[in-house]
Amino acid sequence: MRRLKQYGLQLEDNVVSRIDRLAKKLNQPRSLVMRNLIMSGLNDAEVIQKSGIIDTVIFSNNIITKIKSALLKGRLILNENDELQIIK
Repeated sequence: MRRLKQYGLQLEDNVVSRIDRLAKKLNQPRSLVMRNLIMSGLNDAEVIQKSGIIDTVIFSNNIITKIKSALLKGRLILNENDELQIIK
């Protein structure tokens, strides 16, 4: 038997209601349904991580953040041909 620990988390009322409806339909306790949903989501996230998608998203977000910062600081502009141009 696996050893389980109890953890607290905060959820919006509508999320708890949705979980409760699912638990009722499955005739399972809320905590078991929540645990199964978390494990399913964690497994999915690990598959996505192994595929490199998460690293790609993080890399893309970093590039977008740097471009936005450069645009706001005036170091990067769109020229008349709608191409990015670096201002030195």
